[in-house]
Amino acid sequence: MAMTKADERPDKLSPDRPVPEIAQDLGLVLGDILKAMHRQFKKEFNRFTGESELTVPQIFLLRTLVTKGSISISELAEHLNLANSTVSGIVDRLERDGFVTRVRDKEDRRIVYVELTEHAAHFREQVPRFNEKFLGELLRGVDDQTLREMASSFRQLSDLIKRFEDKDKEGQGKEKGEKDRA
Repeated sequence: MAMTKADERPDKLSPDRPVPEIAQDLGLVLGDILKAMHRQFKKEFNRFTGESELTVPQIFLLRTLVTKGSISISELAEHLNLANSTVSGIVDRLERDGFVTRVRDKEDRRIVYVELTEHAAHFREQVPRFNEKFLGELLRGVDDQTLREMASSFRQLSDLIKRFEDKDKEGQGKEKGEKDRA
């Protein structure tokens, strides 16, 4: 089995090390985890659904449509944390390949909704089954206590990221207000 970067530094996150070193290495480990999860998620999703080359952003967009239904480009962008132009490009490719269609709002033609096509309707059933299967296989063999500890750590990390994002949004709002007054 191939060694990953995380395998090369198994003791780096040891609680016995100084906190600044742990924090620095935590960033490296998280980067490794995100890359590996992205790669494996894409491979397994495409295998499970029988698709060949959907990208991770395309998969996330399709998953969002499965859970939220018809949704505007700007709502998709906010949900996926991407720029409207980026989401529009992803939608262009999915529309070209027959997975989604754009529908203009009847009352406000500026608003464009994205919907799954009949060709992509199978995702409504496959996405929930895939999520369960993927996570089940990923976490197989992890005992209940470890799983609870992981969930707690991920919740804490998620809360930290949300606080950081909120602080960033507040800063952007102040900058915009200062520019508007200038």
